Amino acid sequence: MRLDSLFAAFGAAPSIGLNVFFALYFLASIYVYISLIRQLSARTSATAADTKRFGLPEAIVAAALIFFFLLLNISASVSGPSAQLSTRNLLANLLLTVLVVLSIVTFLQLRGF
Repeated sequence: MRLDSLFAAFGAAPSIGLNVFFALYFLASIYVYISLIRQLSARTSATAADTKRFGLPEAIVAAALIFFFLLLNISASVSGPSAQLSTRNLLANLLLTVLVVLSIVTFLQLRGF
């Protein structure tokens, strides 16, 4: 067996292994979604007095969040070179994420969800 064919065989192994891993991951995710669908369809429907529905205020907040993130994405794509990954950028991203999640949680708690 030549040495270059041996390296080629070892080079292909990670690719095959990753493909098998991704296929198993895909099948596991399908199983999870099917299980969730079965569990949700098996639930008894609650009475109309117990259910809360999203209304116009929630739709306005959702539209505002979509518009905000759309503007962020557009401004990031139009601006100059991409930002370097640094601790300062990661911290800013974390703070933005925490702020958005806390504002959504606070809004939903104030609305009674």
